[in-house]
Amino acid sequence: MVVTAFCASSLVNLIGVRYTLALGTIGYAPYAAGLYTNNRFGTEWSVLFGAALCGLSAGVFWATEAAVALSYPEPERQGKFLGFWLVRIFCSKKEVKADVLYRASEWLVRSSEAQST
Repeated sequence: MVVTAFCASSLVNLIGVRYTLALGTIGYAPYAAGLYTNNRFGTEWSVLFGAALCGLSAGVFWATEAAVALSYPEPERQGKFLGFWLVRIFCSKKEVKADVLYRASEWLVRSSEAQST
């Protein structure tokens, strides 16, 4: 991931931001497929292969996303936008997990009440 993050600026200069960002997302699908096939069929190699691809493409994705996040605001407001971007990255994961757990617990309570009646 670190090596590909350093190469992201060269890729942006060669093929543009849009295609570099799209190239950075390519590794996530094989990783998700590897997790599924490992869970369903027990194939461990697919998780390792997907994780390697995801690691290679994630460096390009995150570096390009940071470049996009810092290219929109004016120079005097870039620090504030960087702060918003970092807070979104680190805090939104926790909020989504909390929301999923809350909704799952509501569903479990409703289903147990329905079964008891």
